[in-house]
Amino acid sequence: MVNLQVLPFTPQVGSIISSAADLVKWDIALDSNQLLTEASKAAMWAPQLLNDGKTVNYGYGWSIGTLRGHSRVSHDGLLSGFRSYITRFQDDHLCVIILSNQSSLDDPGKIALGVATQYIPTLRPMQPPSVAGNPNIIPLFTGRYEYSNNEILTVSYADGMLTAHLPNEGVDVYKPISDSAFYCYDEDIKLEFVRSTESSIARLKFTQGTSERTIPRISPLAKAYVAIADPNPQLTLRVKATIAAFSSGGAALARAKGITKGARKDLANAVNIADVLSLEYIGAETVVGRKIERHGGLVSKVITYKMRTSKSSTYLVIYLTEDNQITDEDVVDE
Repeated sequence: MVNLQVLPFTPQVGSIISSAADLVKWDIALDSNQLLTEASKAAMWAPQLLNDGKTVNYGYGWSIGTLRGHSRVSHDGLLSGFRSYITRFQDDHLCVIILSNQSSLDDPGKIALGVATQYIPTLRPMQPPSVAGNPNIIPLFTGRYEYSNNEILTVSYADGMLTAHLPNEGVDVYKPISDSAFYCYDEDIKLEFVRSTESSIARLKFTQGTSERTIPRISPLAKAYVAIADPNPQLTLRVKATIAAFSSGGAALARAKGITKGARKDLANAVNIADVLSLEYIGAETVVGRKIERHGGLVSKVITYKMRTSKSSTYLVIYLTEDNQITDEDVVDE
């Protein structure tokens, strides 16, 4: 028995130190059955059955799927200072491996797919024909949308372009394909906006490849609101006190009123907004019926404030239940 040799800066979580040349040899061996038999690879790349009876598209350390009729397996890697990605199109005998010494590298899977399309042209999506688009209507579609629980898709419009992005991800550009639908060629994503009235948007249909789902709109962007006087200054004071209580935690949070049980539990010591100097009411969006849920509370209204602290000036988004309980907050840039 000998002590385990610990490599510097490499935690023992399955990480390896390799090179592009080594990984090429490894992939050739994997493709030619030198490492594993066909039966072993079939088992490794088979969807797995969970204890609840559901099947997931994840095998033994590989994500499994198809892209425009091409079978593929893939996986990403992320460690402080490093980022990587591998995708294998088995039937096409193509493997693309991305290695980077920057953990901040934006979406290596997108880079790998871009390389793969140079060798497999049929991986490229068929681009719908573009239309001119109405510059007077397009700004109506901007706003924040509930991509998944507590994950916001921000849609913006500037310099004649509609863009969208998720937190900590790159910005995608969308071209109009109808009066209310937009398409991103790089990601094969279509956004189709659904109105609640002639001048407001309730939700959008998000389609990527053959997958489609509908996501509700949370609120407009701050610049879309028309400035009005604060209709409820007392609520604004309570919001400011609540943010301070969230940041302090402990007894201060226990004494605070008007907070849902889930938010009180989940956001204790999770909010770090120190010394709020001022909150300026920007506007509110009624979202009853859109089924937006935060920390167990069903959201009925979303209020946007301009927030100034000793360090910065940003926007604070507050989520209220039907009985005016605060059930979440977000700090956003626009």
